[in-house]
Amino acid sequence: MNDNRHSLESEEAARQRIEQARALKPIAAESGLKFEAYLPTDLGAWVLELVEKGDFLDPSEAVFVFMQQARELYPHDDLKEEFLKRTLDERVNSDSPTYTLEEVKARLKESLKNRPNPASWRKIPLNA
Repeated sequence: MNDNRHSLESEEAARQRIEQARALKPIAAESGLKFEAYLPTDLGAWVLELVEKGDFLDPSEAVFVFMQQARELYPHDDLKEEFLKRTLDERVNSDSPTYTLEEVKARLKESLKNRPNPASWRKIPLNA
């Protein structure tokens, strides 16, 4: 089994993902990476609220800023663990339902199958 395989993907999908990442990495290192991102309903609505308020020009700028922040946090295991602990404590102390890993995987697969077409942002030129 591939050690880099995500729990929701097949061996073939993992092979293709890794192959594509390796092929694109040198190009991205030279000229950047452009990709499509899907945000679930609550996250998508929140990002659009930030755009509407003028915090970001568009959703791609928000993703860029948040990815920069994630990259800065990535090497700090102590901060990531503290964040995870606080998030888990918040969930445990709330009335949110809990699920097993198998239930989460099943719910994810089902939601991906039945997901309606999401809203799509159209980039607006700055001098429009």
